[in-house]
Amino acid sequence: MIIDLGVDLGNSLTKSQDTIIHSNYEGPYKTKPSYVSSYLFFNDTYYAPSVGNPFYVKDKTKDERAIVLTLFSIASQLITKYAEKFNNDRNEIQKALNNVNAIALGVGLPIAHYKKTYIENLITYYKQYFGDGIRFVCDDYIFNLSLALCRVYPQGAAAVFCKANKMAAQSNVYYVVDIGSYTVDVGQIIDGSPAKDRYSLELGTIPMSDMIIEKINYDFDIDINADIVQKVLRNEHTILQPEVINVIKSLSQKHSDDIINSLRQRKILFDSYPCLFIGGGALLLKPFLLQNPLISRCKESTQFITDIRANAKAYARLIREERKLLAQKK
Repeated sequence: MIIDLGVDLGNSLTKSQDTIIHSNYEGPYKTKPSYVSSYLFFNDTYYAPSVGNPFYVKDKTKDERAIVLTLFSIASQLITKYAEKFNNDRNEIQKALNNVNAIALGVGLPIAHYKKTYIENLITYYKQYFGDGIRFVCDDYIFNLSLALCRVYPQGAAAVFCKANKMAAQSNVYYVVDIGSYTVDVGQIIDGSPAKDRYSLELGTIPMSDMIIEKINYDFDIDINADIVQKVLRNEHTILQPEVINVIKSLSQKHSDDIINSLRQRKILFDSYPCLFIGGGALLLKPFLLQNPLISRCKESTQFITDIRANAKAYARLIREERKLLAQKK
């Protein structure tokens, strides 16, 4: 049986169509660490999931990072799927996994890097690791999978195919702004496809958090981390004083305004074309982006995709549809 899967390798989070994991891990280890409850065993090596932000790597295919995160995500998706179906019965889950012998894998590249060379390199990377078949173990479940099909889609642009997107019905031309952990990837969509002009800005939420953390430490002699910054921006409870919270929100507003101003400098015409904001960073900064004068007066032509798994869901949908078309042609 072939399963259609979408995997979105983010710098902070890796998403499948139904699951989310941190894009960080410990390892490789020759033996399984005694303190871990979750693990991946692949190529005679152990890896353990970890929280926190990993070192930023523009190209995760230069080493094993992409395949390790992809296997964790595949396992998470399939285990979750069958755990719900079989009420967490491990024997039944393993039986179901034994029936999955191949996957059709949809993955993505930042819209600014969606070029033939990068696309071919990513497909080659996965084909090399999967070869004639790949065997790995995750959380004591055994997987034996071949790669039936692999396709690469533009991050952000792929999310335009999700059901929540209303922009396509409004206009055949609109912008996609994908705010991630490290970068803001921007492109224009014309008739459902990315236009040639697309680029990436290093204005994601992690550079913003780093700036805020440094400022709070300097002004108030308080040590905070990115998790606390995000809690403040989500209006969740912290023990920070009101004046500290106000500074965090003020700096977040400034960062959001910097994003919009940078886009204007790149000739993004918010007054002329609709704009679709996606990504975890867009969701986090939504209240501040909407406070920007330019965006606030264009609210009717601005949409936020709130599902951070939108890309992964779109990849899975697109590769499923392509696989069906290929089957019809045979």
